[in-house]
Amino acid sequence: MKQHPLQTAGRVRLPYTRRRSDARCVTSLSQLPDVPELKAYGPDFFAGHALLLVSDTTASGSLRPTLHTADIADGHGTVRLQRPLPARNQCVTQDMATWLLWAEVPAFWADLSWAVANPALPPERLSRY
Repeated sequence: MKQHPLQTAGRVRLPYTRRRSDARCVTSLSQLPDVPELKAYGPDFFAGHALLLVSDTTASGSLRPTLHTADIADGHGTVRLQRPLPARNQCVTQDMATWLLWAEVPAFWADLSWAVANPALPPERLSRY
């Protein structure tokens, strides 16, 4: 397994509809969700890169996750997130929030299947997309 650090290129809060935790790579404009912040990516970018899109739902919109690493082995990638904890004596909201995070990655990563690591589950129980 090879671990790659990830740099969060962007993050936007999506309307909450259900609990989500998934990852996928896109390699063209037609695969992008309708999110204004992603309109900056065009054909020139996708000529040599991909976007790793990660959706994650948190119990509080005040706690914003960031991308941490991608573990790659045997044709599969697992994204690890950093989920901040509230500071001592900090109050947080209890509004479920779904975040879309993305990183600019090599185009060949689109050939991998992807999952988001869940620290509470063993690796064989992860959902793979």
